[in-house]
Amino acid sequence: MKKTSLINQDCGLTLIEVIASIVLISVILLSFMGMFLQTSKTTATSDDIVNATYIAQKEMESIYKYRTALTREALIDELNKQSTIPYVATNEDTWLKQDNTILIYLTLKKPDDLGLTPIIIKVLESGKEKSKIENRYKLGG
Repeated sequence: MKKTSLINQDCGLTLIEVIASIVLISVILLSFMGMFLQTSKTTATSDDIVNATYIAQKEMESIYKYRTALTREALIDELNKQSTIPYVATNEDTWLKQDNTILIYLTLKKPDDLGLTPIIIKVLESGKEKSKIENRYKLGG
């Protein structure tokens, strides 16, 4: 009688082993796909924030350029002369510039005790705030 050892058997893989290996590979691939999707969403969100911050910084640099205007209204007039899209007053301290789905809110508050005017620029895209920059300048100087 001939004995067979486990080392010399050439039977191949069973159906259960094949299915188990496919399930294991699928689980591993799905976890990587989730990671790739999350990375893609994070990159898109970061890109939106960087673009909005660039717009806000550009507006703040324009205000810095024309800060020699003596009043808030004169500053807004200077900004409107240099831009194709004008600021429109929304209330006593806030002006709005709209370019397609991007809203730029410019708030110029009353000067403080040191004569510095607080300036706040908010950039909203599709109704969500993407960037906000605050600064203080001495108007007229």
